[in-house]
Amino acid sequence: MEQTCEQVLIINKGKLVATDSVHNLQARARGAESVMLEVEGRNGALDAQTIQHRLETVNGVSRVLLKDSRENRSVFEVESLKDRFIRGDLARASWNPVGI
Repeated sequence: MEQTCEQVLIINKGKLVATDSVHNLQARARGAESVMLEVEGRNGALDAQTIQHRLETVNGVSRVLLKDSRENRSVFEVESLKDRFIRGDLARASWNPVGI
């Protein structure tokens, strides 16, 4: 499926129970969560590689993928380890200028 599909629909007994990317559905099955995070630079310049590296150091993060990067804005998909909820840690890290 990963080779041919961008989106997957799962229907159970005639009812739509899930629609998402193959990757996100696999992550859900493992008990992980995936969060889209947009980071914007205050003074124009933003080094996406530095931000990605720092996001990877947040406790509970298993993987960070750069999805889009333009001028002073970058979008990342951040995946958690199994049974870890990273949204709070990501939010705290994003408000801390030293953390991110």
